[in-house]
Amino acid sequence: DSMSLLGFMKISNEDDSFHYYLYEEYFQTMCKKIIKKFELSINITRQSKKKKTIKKADIIRIKSLSKKIDDVKNVIFEFILNKK
Repeated sequence: DSMSLLGFMKISNEDDSFHYYLYEEYFQTMCKKIIKKFELSINITRQSKKKKTIKKADIIRIKSLSKKIDDVKNVIFEFILNKK
């Protein structure tokens, strides 16, 4: 069984800035390596000009879960996709 990163974190926030924060925190480096390796012409940027900030409590929750995420990366869907 696998679960999504948001499911593991038990977060159901639909705010794009929240998703972009998770992308920057966990997946941006991986994506850039893949783009470079396969010489893809993809540019990932924010669509909204207004930068919304995430609540400090949510950032603290993410940081505290990051240690646990390292232990369960083999069951989190987004990390499984990166292995393939």
